[in-house]
Amino acid sequence: MTQRRKERIEVRIARSPELRAALVKGLQGAVQFEEVPTADYMGVELTGDTFEIKPFSPLEQIVAPKARWQFDVTPLRSGIQTLILVVSLRINQLAPAHQAVSGRIGVPVLERRIRIHVNIGYGTRSFLAGNWQWLVGTIVAAGAALGAWAAFFH
Repeated sequence: MTQRRKERIEVRIARSPELRAALVKGLQGAVQFEEVPTADYMGVELTGDTFEIKPFSPLEQIVAPKARWQFDVTPLRSGIQTLILVVSLRINQLAPAHQAVSGRIGVPVLERRIRIHVNIGYGTRSFLAGNWQWLVGTIVAAGAALGAWAAFFH
């Protein structure tokens, strides 16, 4: 990934390993598989302190027989950064009094360390925007010094 360059990340979950071919259909870029427990209703959240993340799917969805979550992810800083995928299952069970009880179970968090490359154009623009007054002052002072030097030796 490159700093300040948005990329689409997609998470797909299927209820059966036999649906693996259906999961990858239409995907572009790197594909990675992880086996996780599944349920009828599942939630997926993508987080990272140094990323701007915009979800395009509801947090919780029905997985019948598969579901898809999409996120636009923009790395804010270069270097090695951590992106975290949080998956949860909603379980409905009958309690001893024959009443339905609903709850969530968390799946172990998936953390991925991602190398974010420096965006030279963004870095240059940020530096100029944050330091323009010093740059202008330096140019004016240098021009005045050159003018004084030329006047002194002429």
